[in-house]
Amino acid sequence: MGQFYGIFQDIKELNMGGITELGIYEGIFSNVYANMKNSAQELDYYIENAFCVGKSILEIACGDGGNYMIPMAKKGFEVDGIEISKSMISRFYEKQNRLSEKVKNRLNIYNADIFEYETEKQYDLITIPSTTICLLADDEVRTKNLFRKIYKWLKPGGRFMFDYRVDQSLTSEFISPIFSEVDKKMPYVMFMQEFNNIIVGRGIVNMYVETMENGEPKKYIASSNKKIITDSLVKNLLQEIDFQLHNTYMVEMKNAKVKLIVLEKEIEKNE
Repeated sequence: MGQFYGIFQDIKELNMGGITELGIYEGIFSNVYANMKNSAQELDYYIENAFCVGKSILEIACGDGGNYMIPMAKKGFEVDGIEISKSMISRFYEKQNRLSEKVKNRLNIYNADIFEYETEKQYDLITIPSTTICLLADDEVRTKNLFRKIYKWLKPGGRFMFDYRVDQSLTSEFISPIFSEVDKKMPYVMFMQEFNNIIVGRGIVNMYVETMENGEPKKYIASSNKKIITDSLVKNLLQEIDFQLHNTYMVEMKNAKVKLIVLEKEIEKNE
């Protein structure tokens, strides 16, 4: 069960008319996340780096592919994605089926836990976008092992890019304003709020959605619990791995300030 605060706790306790708790990337919430467009500037940075290193890309925790996989395939890149959520996988196939055959054939997706996933394939670029690193860093030993696998999966000269928020603090609590969205086509109304450092070192997101299904009103609630990522944590995770820092970017998003890290696998030198 998730952690709920403020009005979301009140809604869950009142439970008027019945309310269903889901995972924050499942069911109706996968639709909501699909509507939350990521930064066009960050997409440009991924494309820019991909053009520098080659055509093969792996996106870890790719969601439904709409933010990065599909736009990059339209640019001519061969893009594989790994995603654990079956709801997101289903949405990916819906999107893929609407593409031209040429673009469709550049895309592959695998339903897997990235910590269990193995491949012999090597890529020019590997990405963990959308600040997803905060969901993968709870066990530092396991995350370091993931980074070692990513290094192995890269071709010499290939790059690894991931981003994390730099507007969250480990020293003070922060409660964001309530963000709301209405989608008349689906239809739904959504409310979302962040509760940072209420639980020390964690960022909690609460979401509530009302929608119509088969002419009947439905109510859903969800919560995510993410590790707050710091520069020092990132430095620790990358220790003993031979990545070279290539570049960093700062990206201003609607509700967040994000640092995008670009690491490079050194080209092997001839003896």
